[in-house]
Amino acid sequence: MMPSLLLLSVNLLAGSICAADTAVAPGDKNMPRSVSVSFPGGAKVQAEVVFTADKMTRGLGNARGLAQGRGMFFLYPAEGARRFWMKNMLFNLDIIFMRHDGTLGRIFRNVPRPAPGAPDANLAAVEGYASYVLEVEAGFADKNALKEGMRAELNFSTGAVSAALAVAPAAVAAPVAAAKPAPVTKKAKGRKK
Repeated sequence: MMPSLLLLSVNLLAGSICAADTAVAPGDKNMPRSVSVSFPGGAKVQAEVVFTADKMTRGLGNARGLAQGRGMFFLYPAEGARRFWMKNMLFNLDIIFMRHDGTLGRIFRNVPRPAPGAPDANLAAVEGYASYVLEVEAGFADKNALKEGMRAELNFSTGAVSAALAVAPAAVAAPVAAAKPAPVTKKAKGRKK
């Protein structure tokens, strides 16, 4: 590991923790803004890193879509049980829970966006044990044969992901938004260590 990446990794582990232990406190200029995630088999995702409570709560809600090979990476100060739901989502997702060393935990494929006007109680929700959670376009995990226990390489950067590359253009997002949402609620119990 290169010294600067090692320093960044140590800085991440020693970062400030919010009272609720759900997000890292903002303000540290050394916190990563993007991450390149490389999976076995050669698949790569360039993702925006979010670590503040506000950005984690908003997530990809109301986004039109994701460009191929892009995602959102949720960074937590410590491993723990995590729960994600599809509130305000306009497209389906694959949601990948990861351990601190990049080992893939639970992988949820094609988590459905909510039906228009669906009450919160009917939204798809997934749970797992993780330090990191990666959201990517639906179908990515199957296309790249991702399996629990595989290990991804994480390369954090303090540089931002280009906004133009992070969100799919309307022409790409429109077919996804037109797909019929699945009315099923997905719930799973997180794995404890």
